[in-house]
Amino acid sequence: MNFREAFLQFVWKFQLFDKTELRTVEGDSVAIFHLGYQNTNAGPDFLEAKILINQIQWHGNVELHVRSSDWVNHHHNQDKAYDNVILHVVWKCDKTINRTDKSAIPTLELHNLVSPEIVLRYQQLIKSKDPVIACANQFEKVSDIVKFDMMDKMLTRRIEQKGKNAASLLIANNNDWEETAYQLLASNFGFKINSEPFLMLARAIPFKVLLKHGDSLFQIEALLFGGAGFLNSIDGDEYYLKLKREYDFLQKKYNIQSLDVSNWKFLRLRPANFPTIRIAQFASFIYQRYSIFTFLIELKANSNFIKELQLKASDYWQNHYQFNKPSSKKEAKMGLEGVENIVINTVVPLMIAYSKERSMPELMEEAVKILEHTTVESNKVTKIWSQLGLSLKSAYESQAAIEWYNYYCQQKNCLNCNVGVSIIRQ
Repeated sequence: MNFREAFLQFVWKFQLFDKTELRTVEGDSVAIFHLGYQNTNAGPDFLEAKILINQIQWHGNVELHVRSSDWVNHHHNQDKAYDNVILHVVWKCDKTINRTDKSAIPTLELHNLVSPEIVLRYQQLIKSKDPVIACANQFEKVSDIVKFDMMDKMLTRRIEQKGKNAASLLIANNNDWEETAYQLLASNFGFKINSEPFLMLARAIPFKVLLKHGDSLFQIEALLFGGAGFLNSIDGDEYYLKLKREYDFLQKKYNIQSLDVSNWKFLRLRPANFPTIRIAQFASFIYQRYSIFTFLIELKANSNFIKELQLKASDYWQNHYQFNKPSSKKEAKMGLEGVENIVINTVVPLMIAYSKERSMPELMEEAVKILEHTTVESNKVTKIWSQLGLSLKSAYESQAAIEWYNYYCQQKNCLNCNVGVSIIRQ
């Protein structure tokens, strides 16, 4: 029998074995009053269990191993933290185990007590050949209640993690919410492929510098495009050279270290997503916006927040995708998908982080409402779930589905997934 220790922990946690007339390998009777609390930190697997062994009640910890000899292999025999283990639960007993004081530890062997069907269902999940989701061929058989409960659990995990990421950025910015909002927004204007250079740009040119030129879109563009490394050539059209002259002056004034233009990725991007267009849109967002943080944190789910974020780039970018290369006339404003990406990855994390710091649960509720009012995302992960019949109607649900896929399905963490547990237990 080849399986992980996690399966034994699963069996113990849900008591998936025959408990009638339980006996240790030494022949003593066993009755389980309380199985203990699962321990996810160092030390025994389950803490504070209450177990009756040979009519004597014991209160202590439970340790689980595939083979009893793993106790020695894991060096528990030299660790006093395991001296309070009152029961050693194993699949197979191949060695008598003692505490550090040489006293014997009662051992319960499970291999004859667990139904073969449970083991088979576990193996089918873990050894599934489906490259994406292990339970794909059984998913539709699981009740909707189980799936919805998992979705709620995943959204909570997702938004808490997003809030923690924003809080970490806040710490790096010495608790400056304005600079944090600015950097987080910049990072998300780059989407995944140009997220890092956008964040580098925001750090190279702090928001307080842009604020000094907040009434001039031209100067904001000069600072951002120059800082990004796009104004290094001595040749170009009239607007390019005008920006370059302005940046050369501002660079010396603020001692700005420009990025290397090679940081920016254009390959396989649609022209509307070129970093030059995104920087122009970012400049328009910054223009006359004296507090990015206040604006974002005060967005409401019942307002037209999509329109408020969907700003148009300056005139030059209405017929250019790159400098010095005219293109056909267009309206260079961020599309719906881009705006909603900003909402999901900037607005919501800021609200969550600020809600936690200021103990404002109403702001957390508003963040969730915004997700509920935001269109469901369309990507590889959401398409996988849709093919399995999971109905996703908003970003609230797609964010939960993405977390579910990343944290559970990709890692085959089926034993901690509501659906996996339901399939194995049936």
